[in-house]
Amino acid sequence: MAPPDELRTLRILENKLNKLKEDQESLLRKTNMLLTPGEDMLRTYSNTIMWINEALEPFGEKCGWTTTYTSTPDKLDLRLLLNDVANCAHSITAVVMKFLLPSLASLKEYKTIEEGSLSMLIEDVNPMIKEFVKRWEKYVEENYRIGYYYSKDYSMLSAVGMKDRVEMRVGSSPGHRTRVEVIDGNLYMRYFDTDAKVNETLHDLLTEKKFKCRIITGERFEDGVKCVKDNFTIEDIDALARAISLVTSMDINLDERPDFVNNRIRELFPEIFKEEVRK
Repeated sequence: MAPPDELRTLRILENKLNKLKEDQESLLRKTNMLLTPGEDMLRTYSNTIMWINEALEPFGEKCGWTTTYTSTPDKLDLRLLLNDVANCAHSITAVVMKFLLPSLASLKEYKTIEEGSLSMLIEDVNPMIKEFVKRWEKYVEENYRIGYYYSKDYSMLSAVGMKDRVEMRVGSSPGHRTRVEVIDGNLYMRYFDTDAKVNETLHDLLTEKKFKCRIITGERFEDGVKCVKDNFTIEDIDALARAISLVTSMDINLDERPDFVNNRIRELFPEIFKEEVRK
């Protein structure tokens, strides 16, 4: 369990970061994202990201991709810098979910009811969220046994479910995340990734399973995929679990062994390819 002082630091960081995101997004709208960061701005961002990473280090997290703040300022713009801010917000949220909620459980405000090999479920979790997490873990272990994952990605997999929502880390990159929610009887999925091929593959798979999906680019600088399934069933939960289990290490696999990925997709979604044969 994290020390109380570090948890308080995280809460302060979370609030400051949300305010920073709002201010910078307002600035981007006004400038149409054409400004080149000056030295003062680069120094401010560099120090801020460094400070946040120092706070996250005890929790095994890190954030930010833009590391050459001062060496290559001509290659940076506000979009890249804000992307780092959004990424840091994800990392802080993940730490709060992972460490703060169990701390609250110790105060009996919440209770951890179940822990899987990769997941933790908090009291009052929606049964469908619980079922999704269990099935995702099952498919992840199957994929792992056949060598689908790279170790650095597999070692970072995690899921924390509470009430009608589960927050997941699905790869080694701090920003590689997925959120699944049940709202008013509908199933919502938000996947965060900057890899266009992975986003297209996930979009196409879930669209074939009758989810309403769209690929996101440039929305609060968090690319990825959004999907919803109205009046969903347990079969939809299973399809989503299969699809999300595949996104981990998919970018490298598509580049280095595409046939292996395609064969695994066919194994997990035989019904899709049977339909294609009939057509």
